[in-house]
Amino acid sequence: MIEQLLDYSLIHRGGGLPVTLQHVDLGRVCRAVVEEMETGHPGTRIEWVGADEIWGHWDEDRLGEVLSNLIGNAIRYGDGGPITVALRQREKDVLMTVHNAGEPIPDEAMPRLFDPFCRGHAERRSKDKGLGLGLYIVRQIVQSHSGDITVKSSRDEGTTFTVVLPRQR
Repeated sequence: MIEQLLDYSLIHRGGGLPVTLQHVDLGRVCRAVVEEMETGHPGTRIEWVGADEIWGHWDEDRLGEVLSNLIGNAIRYGDGGPITVALRQREKDVLMTVHNAGEPIPDEAMPRLFDPFCRGHAERRSKDKGLGLGLYIVRQIVQSHSGDITVKSSRDEGTTFTVVLPRQR
């Protein structure tokens, strides 16, 4: 929570989030985060569907934070079902998705889902102690990499967060 508040403070002051771009294998980063999340949540099944190596210029720690937050949300709101994490390389960018089949995000929450202090499922998880900064910070990290994040959520298809990141800047 403290790290999220510090990140929020940096963003709110107008400085944005600092990123340190390096030549990174995003496949390795994603596999490591999936393994870490599986270890921390032994009752949760997380399926990894990704390329062995996808190289580009990114901030390894920040993108690990993005994926960790998205998987954490899928665990929290996915009603115990399996979570699928996928990473796919395209010509000029990569596509990272996190999917769960839990209860959909309420339609009224979708327009403000990435806003600070917003919690899309707050009424369902009153014991959740989050600040509502996670998705806001995720979006800021993705944007600091000149990327984009979207979400689709329905009862029939579940919830999928999609991150698109350019491979080179």
